[in-house]
Amino acid sequence: MGVLMYACVKKTVEAYRMFSPQDKVLAAVSGGPDSVALLSILKRFQGAFGLEIFVASFDHGIRKGSKHDVAFVRQLADAMGYPFFTQRLKRKARHGRLSEDSLRRARYDFLMRVCAGTGANVMALGHTRDDQAETVLMRLLRGSGLWGLTAVLPVRRQGAVKIVRPLIGVCRKDILKYLRKERMDYRTDETNAQEVYLRNKIRLTLLPFLEKEFNANVREVLVNTALSVGADYDYLDHQASDFLRHHSRTSAGRLLIAEGPLKALDIALRRVVWRTAISSVTGISGLIGFRHTTELEDLLFGRPAGSEVHLPGGVIGSKASRALSFFCRTTRPLPKKQDAHRW
Repeated sequence: MGVLMYACVKKTVEAYRMFSPQDKVLAAVSGGPDSVALLSILKRFQGAFGLEIFVASFDHGIRKGSKHDVAFVRQLADAMGYPFFTQRLKRKARHGRLSEDSLRRARYDFLMRVCAGTGANVMALGHTRDDQAETVLMRLLRGSGLWGLTAVLPVRRQGAVKIVRPLIGVCRKDILKYLRKERMDYRTDETNAQEVYLRNKIRLTLLPFLEKEFNANVREVLVNTALSVGADYDYLDHQASDFLRHHSRTSAGRLLIAEGPLKALDIALRRVVWRTAISSVTGISGLIGFRHTTELEDLLFGRPAGSEVHLPGGVIGSKASRALSFFCRTTRPLPKKQDAHRW
């Protein structure tokens, strides 16, 4: 079983060119089965690529036993000879129940800081085919549009860091078989069995219902949908980035996009430009949904100069005489683009 899963992961790694020789890789490990399998697989790739591996574990602090999970990961990293980094979510930020998105962003912020501190140029995450199917359904229910259907991309970039998911072609049951075969321990998060968060409800109730009542292969259908839409969106994303290179500039920490060329775009591409622009000023993907793009369309075509829209992530979009301006109140000023087109 170990050989078969390794071959599947190897095929994914090669197909998406996840690693290059001498990469510095940060493995995000929670102690659960997926991330433990990820670290085991990375160790097998280490020699072939000459990888330098670091391990990081973020403690959300929402369970009493979470510190034991961190201790487990620390021991695992020490046993493999990998540097280990951890951080616990500060108590002052944990009043009440935080949303899934808030917890995810806090974790990503920590991981990106570790990448910056270690010089890691690749971040490896343990998402699986099951995560892919769950994410498609979750985003579909939330109405996040074409971007949402791309779900969990095998490879994406966030600044200078390439984020890879080597296990994205493997299902969860095969990971459990692999760990039994390799006699590897892992931690169990009891909150995964509680229908508190939307993802848990989808995993425990909705997907089993769809498999039983509608299509026994619904997970495969959802994964294939994500892969298909992902290829289409990747093309649009490249076009949007190219548009911004030619028709945007930065000034006083604001991203300015020329109004005329923006209005001339096809609406499908313009919606991707909105997302790309917001991502560029926040460093976070997927903040805006259909409602927000509708507001931006109205700002562009229907509102007078001086109008503003307030968007997630502390972003303010405003309309000037010949441009739309985007500024994030929670981030440092943007670096000036040397090759920006000036209108």
